[in-house]
Amino acid sequence: QYAEKHNLMVKAMRKVDPTIKVIASGATPEEASWCYIENRQFGTFEGREKVSEPLPFAFGSSQDWTGALLKTSADYVDYLGEHFYGYPNLVIDLAREQFVESDEPIALKVRRLSNRVQFKFEAWDEYLKRMPYLRDKDIKFAFDEWSPRNRSVGGGPAPALNPMMNPLTNALVYHEFFRHSDLVGLAVATGGMGGVASDTYGEAIGLRMEGQVMKVLHDHFAGALPVAVGGNSPQVPAKGVVAIDNSARPSGSPTYPLDVFAALGTERRRLAISVVNPTETPQDCEL
Repeated sequence: QYAEKHNLMVKAMRKVDPTIKVIASGATPEEASWCYIENRQFGTFEGREKVSEPLPFAFGSSQDWTGALLKTSADYVDYLGEHFYGYPNLVIDLAREQFVESDEPIALKVRRLSNRVQFKFEAWDEYLKRMPYLRDKDIKFAFDEWSPRNRSVGGGPAPALNPMMNPLTNALVYHEFFRHSDLVGLAVATGGMGGVASDTYGEAIGLRMEGQVMKVLHDHFAGALPVAVGGNSPQVPAKGVVAIDNSARPSGSPTYPLDVFAALGTERRRLAISVVNPTETPQDCEL
């Protein structure tokens, strides 16, 4: 009944202020599948019912929350609120319906989250096929809660990760947001204040690595216009299950192992280029 109540509430709110922008709480089948496994393995949501539908949950199934919302409420939605998390050091084993330790190099582990972002846009393409009327709507994603997490298969904190794991993961996620900025209205990292370094009195004294990534990308790309980046080195598929913790097509630019994003500045006369090297060795890139 969420969608029905949502429509009634938005109608009433728009009578008061017709200019409001509405974020509806969504979850693509990929997100529902990922959370279902996480809840049952780690007990993050006590009492989560066991369902009989196979994983990954299908588009149009009872677990396709975003699809149901678009089917009944497209006229009452401006932004689809999507939350997503990921464990760079864990990968889903579909046969066991569990997270297991990943033995991949860091260059693929740090793509765990950006691949999940890529699938959000693949999901949108599927929704357009199923509901062509969405092409006439100006609906965007609001990624208003997202972050990499560090966890062991036993449920507790994992051993210390490479300190660049989260900054690299975040940089690649931002690249994916930027590439699809026509579909992204909002993107807020969970615990964003954690990007600020503070002293023993709680006073801000600078930025941690995650905060530095955010600042550098903001300073160079705020208001910029993305341009296409080609290449002759396709991204290598990471481990995982498509439509749960992986995308059908690897995220990123065809410049493996590097990831390159480019955009014209606000004045459209300056070309800014961001290059992420997710490996532990120097790499060459001929631009």
